[in-house]
Amino acid sequence: MWDAATVLSRPRAGWQGRSGHVQQVAAEEWRDMTAVEVYAAGSPAMVGAAREMLATRCGLPSESFFSDAFVAAG
Repeated sequence: MWDAATVLSRPRAGWQGRSGHVQQVAAEEWRDMTAVEVYAAGSPAMVGAAREMLATRCGLPSESFFSDAFVAAG
Protein backbone atom coordinates (compact mmCIF):
# COMPACT_ATOMS: atom_id res chain seq x y z
CA MET A 1 0.00 0.00 0.00
CA TRP A 2 1.25 3.46 -0.88
CA ASP A 3 1.93 5.84 2.01
CA ALA A 4 1.04 9.46 1.20
CA ALA A 5 3.04 10.65 4.20
CA THR A 6 6.26 9.92 2.31
CA VAL A 7 5.66 12.68 -0.27
CA LEU A 8 7.17 16.12 0.34
CA SER A 9 6.44 19.01 -2.01
CA ARG A 10 9.61 20.88 -1.00
CA PRO A 11 12.12 18.39 0.37
CA ARG A 12 15.34 19.45 2.04
CA ALA A 13 18.71 18.31 0.78
CA GLY A 14 19.26 14.64 1.45
CA TRP A 15 15.58 13.61 1.38
CA GLN A 16 15.35 10.04 0.10
CA GLY A 17 11.55 9.72 -0.27
CA ARG A 18 9.07 10.82 -2.95
CA SER A 19 8.76 14.51 -3.79
CA GLY A 20 6.29 16.66 -5.70
CA HIS A 21 2.61 17.38 -5.27
CA VAL A 22 0.81 14.53 -3.55
CA GLN A 23 -1.96 14.48 -6.19
CA GLN A 24 0.66 14.04 -8.93
CA VAL A 25 2.25 11.13 -7.11
CA ALA A 26 -1.19 9.58 -6.45
CA ALA A 27 -2.10 9.90 -10.15
CA GLU A 28 1.14 8.13 -11.09
CA GLU A 29 0.54 5.33 -8.57
CA TRP A 30 -3.19 4.78 -9.29
CA ARG A 31 -4.04 5.42 -12.91
CA ASP A 32 -7.57 4.04 -12.41
CA MET A 33 -9.45 5.67 -9.52
CA THR A 34 -12.94 4.67 -10.58
CA ALA A 35 -13.35 2.54 -7.44
CA VAL A 36 -11.54 4.60 -4.76
CA GLU A 37 -12.38 7.48 -2.45
CA VAL A 38 -10.09 10.47 -1.98
CA TYR A 39 -10.01 12.66 1.12
CA ALA A 40 -8.10 15.91 0.59
CA ALA A 41 -7.29 18.78 2.93
CA GLY A 42 -5.28 21.89 2.14
CA SER A 43 -5.51 25.23 0.42
CA PRO A 44 -8.48 25.83 -1.89
CA ALA A 45 -6.10 25.92 -4.86
CA MET A 46 -4.51 22.57 -3.95
CA VAL A 47 -7.85 20.90 -3.30
CA GLY A 48 -9.25 22.19 -6.61
CA ALA A 49 -6.17 21.10 -8.55
CA ALA A 50 -6.29 17.65 -6.97
CA ARG A 51 -9.98 17.23 -7.76
CA GLU A 52 -9.49 18.26 -11.40
CA MET A 53 -6.37 16.16 -11.98
CA LEU A 54 -7.67 12.98 -10.39
CA ALA A 55 -11.02 13.21 -12.18
CA THR A 56 -9.48 13.97 -15.56
CA ARG A 57 -6.44 11.69 -15.51
CA CYS A 58 -7.65 8.85 -13.32
CA GLY A 59 -11.43 8.76 -13.73
CA LEU A 60 -12.17 9.58 -10.08
CA PRO A 61 -15.95 10.05 -9.76
CA SER A 62 -16.92 13.46 -8.34
CA GLU A 63 -18.98 11.81 -5.60
CA SER A 64 -15.83 9.98 -4.43
CA PHE A 65 -13.84 13.15 -3.71
CA PHE A 66 -14.18 14.59 -0.21
CA SER A 67 -12.38 17.71 0.90
CA ASP A 68 -11.80 20.26 3.61
CA ALA A 69 -10.16 23.35 2.15
CA PHE A 70 -8.23 25.50 4.60
CA VAL A 71 -9.41 29.12 4.46
CA ALA A 72 -7.81 31.90 6.49
CA ALA A 73 -10.05 33.31 9.24
CA GLY A 74 -10.92 36.98 9.41
